[in-house]
Amino acid sequence: MSNPKFRVAICGGGIGGLALANALATFANDVHVDVYEATSTSSEIGAGIIFWKRSWFILQSLGLESTLIDMDLKPPEDKPRPGFILRKADQKEPSHNFHRLITPHGSVAMHRAILLGVLREGVSKHCTIHYNKRLLSYNQSGGPVTMLFADGTSAEADVVIGSDGINSATRQTMFSNPTNERFSRPSWTGTYCYRSLIDSTKVLKALPGHQATTMPIIYMGKDKHTVSYPIKGNLINYLSFYTVPGREGTEYEGPSVVDGSCDELVKLFEEWEPEARTLASCVEKCSRWAISQHRGTPFCISGKVALLGDAAHAMSTHLGAGASQSLEDAYILGRILAHPAVNLRNVEEALQVYQKARLPIANAVVERSRTTGLLYELNYPAALGCLDEDATEGDLVENFIDSVYGQWTGQWEGLPSEDWARAEALLINTLGRSDDSEISIEKTSFNNTLGGFAISPQAQVVA
Repeated sequence: MSNPKFRVAICGGGIGGLALANALATFANDVHVDVYEATSTSSEIGAGIIFWKRSWFILQSLGLESTLIDMDLKPPEDKPRPGFILRKADQKEPSHNFHRLITPHGSVAMHRAILLGVLREGVSKHCTIHYNKRLLSYNQSGGPVTMLFADGTSAEADVVIGSDGINSATRQTMFSNPTNERFSRPSWTGTYCYRSLIDSTKVLKALPGHQATTMPIIYMGKDKHTVSYPIKGNLINYLSFYTVPGREGTEYEGPSVVDGSCDELVKLFEEWEPEARTLASCVEKCSRWAISQHRGTPFCISGKVALLGDAAHAMSTHLGAGASQSLEDAYILGRILAHPAVNLRNVEEALQVYQKARLPIANAVVERSRTTGLLYELNYPAALGCLDEDATEGDLVENFIDSVYGQWTGQWEGLPSEDWARAEALLINTLGRSDDSEISIEKTSFNNTLGGFAISPQAQVVA
């Protein structure tokens, strides 16, 4: 690129970072992009991932849909589809499906590695990916931002985007001031998650007709729950959660991801019903994750540096929304940086618009995901007593079902293009380049239901 308007450095080559690189490749022809990945190759920890209507729209906008379809990954159906089965399972006797969520749109499940490969291929001709470049810190003093890496090297860029995960060095530098230092690191939810991919043929051999081989199911119980859903390749994506009472908000000590014990997993669910016990017993290898989160992030930009994805708003896994929120960050931020009204002189103001557009929504999803976990483990007011033997379908159970469904609606309501239209209007207004005197900050401010998710007062930006 002969004369770029500015240089963007993306620290982190995971889903969020590469999605932003794809967005800039799609919407800009005058922005130079470098991606700095900490490891020897772009990798994404985890297994299965589910995308709904909003996320698929972004992948489509980035020109990736045809590649995914060629891999036999069909777009989410635009009609009501059966979703997760809800099942109370913390008793030894066989249980029953007490509800199945019906969603207005379908979803698509894929392995994270597949999406990462598609995103990497999408930018292969448009940017440079530098491997073994783990960011330690950055500094900025009016000119270019300098990044310092663990290998002793450094690099400069006009704009730096920290997409370097939940333990983000970008975030730790941004929140290094004693006033904000408490936001620099994630806090533990008190929950462990055992993750695995299970061979569905083994499950059927152990329990013929096991419905988890063909349908997504949530097995619920006090302080524990299991989520399973089939993915391509005759596999079941398996996640079992166990919450240690009273530990939420503490700092987790030790590595957050370790090899899990299959014997420990089986013991955790030995008093549960046959379906849940069978899934646990069919796990041959698992990892154990200590689930942490960033709650109430007050800001996600500082000068010419911005946070994206887990670095900005890491959340629990109960809505499966972490990757989708990273995509939405990347879509909005990419379009802002690519906008013809944005240049090196006003890019800091443009990043302020990104923060206003995305952070309240993402913070709201963090809280919704937390609430969903409390519901699944019968620790939320709407869940208390609702699945007891004497509860009836017409009273407490219906309240519980409505509460669970309400957490999920943001996955499919509205489209990111609508959010971008509002963000662009605010961007033009903020930069003072509007040709329409009718546009005002009030008319372009973000309401309480953007991004598909309702924004609670606690989730609003406070700084």
